Amino acid sequence: RSSTIILDEAHERTLAIDILMGLLKNVAKQRPNLKLIVMSAMLDALKFQKYFGLRADKPAPLFKVPDRDHSIEVFYAEEPEPDYVEAAIRTVIGLRDLGTS
Repeated sequence: RSSTIILDEAHERTLAIDILMGLLKNVAKQRPNLKLIVMSAMLDALKFQKYFGLRADKPAPLFKVPDRDHSIEVFYAEEPEPDYVEAAIRTVIGLRDLGTS
């Protein structure tokens, strides 16, 4: 039996995710020792905290992790790639090699 379930990118609301969250809430009510971790950088945290509270008077715990900015570089292909999978593999290998020098 699992002791912890992590649902990441919870802000990506689809019918399947909404059904999954409903099922997970029901399971959490039946298994008080189950830890359900819902993560997202962009979700309405207070709404989810209230929804996943197992009692109406007690919302679920909320942990906020400070975010950090990371600089990025964007590279574009000079010409269209005939095989984008091969191009992606070459790019990843090139990035890996940059990190080891």
